[in-house]
Amino acid sequence: MGIGLFSTVNSKLIGFDDMKSSALLSITIQVLRSILSQLLIIIGFSVFGAVIGYVVSYMLATMLGTFIIYSNHYRKLSSKAESEGFKANLRTMIGYGLPLYLSSLTQNIIGVYRGMILAWFATNFMVGNFTIALNFDFATLILLLTGPITTALFPAFSKLNPLGEEMRRMVKYAVKYTATLIIPASAFVIVMAKDLVSIIYGSSYTLAPELLSVYCIAFLYAGLGSVMWGSFFNGISETKVNLKSTLIYATFFIPLAFLLAQSYNVLGLMLAMLLSSLASLIYILQIATRKFNLSIDKESALKIYIASAVSAMPVPPLAYLSPLPSLINLIIGATCYASIYLTIMPIIGGLPGRH
Repeated sequence: MGIGLFSTVNSKLIGFDDMKSSALLSITIQVLRSILSQLLIIIGFSVFGAVIGYVVSYMLATMLGTFIIYSNHYRKLSSKAESEGFKANLRTMIGYGLPLYLSSLTQNIIGVYRGMILAWFATNFMVGNFTIALNFDFATLILLLTGPITTALFPAFSKLNPLGEEMRRMVKYAVKYTATLIIPASAFVIVMAKDLVSIIYGSSYTLAPELLSVYCIAFLYAGLGSVMWGSFFNGISETKVNLKSTLIYATFFIPLAFLLAQSYNVLGLMLAMLLSSLASLIYILQIATRKFNLSIDKESALKIYIASAVSAMPVPPLAYLSPLPSLINLIIGATCYASIYLTIMPIIGGLPGRH
């Protein structure tokens, strides 16, 4: 319940474009959780203390967010409600929120179905490696890059005319900047997956590096705008498009997961996820192009892909043939990759803002 209340309060702040307060709440949660959980563990409450610290941090942050909304935005809420009327606001909220709810519900059902597929066609060892790949720390770091970006883009898109020139410019810059961050990070994780998994989890999870590499291919879709299209359509109140894209994902994933998992186990399930995501993304690109006359900067995206691929070429021999410890391989690989990438990007004119 605490997480749900916090999410509601934080969403209100984002809706008011109060990103400073939203960031303050996130920082507050992390600080409180790190202090309270550790303190309660030291006192002697063990795991129960860690859980209590986790829950209390969300509740306190929710109280802080509620106070900020009341102090800074209550008058705005009241005046708007009085001028537009409760029924009109309710219809707007239902029309906007229902597709998002149905989309979230569909995703949860897909998650349950994915678990059933794993139970049918994969061993416990495979399931463990699959879980490691999906929850891997460095993949999570990539998600941490995308989360704040999509959150910030949502109110930005809502302020612009979806058919105007400013929106077209905004979309191109959003894709370019997100791709510049996410594509090279993903390419590095793909080629260094073996050492990354070894450092964090040891050498027992022999299948996890391959699965992690395949999983991170989904992040390479950032060059096509995969990171920001959800925020775009939500920002312009076209939430039905996101619902339809989720349904397209489900339509492809349900048969593909069953067929591919039969032959390739967890790897087949990963491939089904990638193909389904691509089908959903193609639909979104068609809607964006046909209905809103939007396009991505294909030339810039291609340059980012080329720079990332060239930078990654020298790394696999180091990752798979070097007798050095994994940590040393990671440091050398990261230095080599970053040096080549940062050298190539200015040469080919791939840096954001350069034309």
